[in-house]
Amino acid sequence: ETTLGGKILASAILDGDFRSSDERSAISETCGSFCRYVAVHKSKEIENFLLVPAALDRAAERRLADQSRRSGIQQHYSPFATSFLQSYCSKRRSYVAAQYVAFRKQYVRTRSTGIDDATINEGALNEFEAAWEDPSLRLAVIPGKEALSNFNQQLQERYGINLTPTAIVNAMSTEEIPNEMRDLVEGLSDFSCQTVSSDTSKS
Repeated sequence: ETTLGGKILASAILDGDFRSSDERSAISETCGSFCRYVAVHKSKEIENFLLVPAALDRAAERRLADQSRRSGIQQHYSPFATSFLQSYCSKRRSYVAAQYVAFRKQYVRTRSTGIDDATINEGALNEFEAAWEDPSLRLAVIPGKEALSNFNQQLQERYGINLTPTAIVNAMSTEEIPNEMRDLVEGLSDFSCQTVSSDTSKS
């Protein structure tokens, strides 16, 4: 804005990482002071939106069928996305819990010095446990990019195929699209229609 001498409409879209709900709210409030639209995902990364077991299996089945048509070698796909993600979550549970504690401690320390570590840890673990008990929220807080990469590795080893994000999205049914992503698309659509008011656009 300083360089151009005029007002610029801005939006901010951030991964949730392992931030607590309080920290996400604080970030949204801060960004809201200079952004028209702000979205801080509850999910760890944007790749977490792709962790829909049925859509993963559907996309893999389509990809394998396409490969079979081109190669002439028929292969049958056996769905395994659900069991894979369950196993992955189990392996990464301690890691995610530790990250919740570390992020909460860092955030609280910047806000207050009068809270002891035990209280901070309890709050972080309570929020983690609440998310982990809900299967859909559990898939939102694990490292999504890593999970998707590991799933593709399994596909490569079993069938010699890989999935792109576009392929997974195309395999999703309407009801499988996460509500948070629906809200993001609607928010960006509204933002794209906004204009700088005349009183702030003078240069």
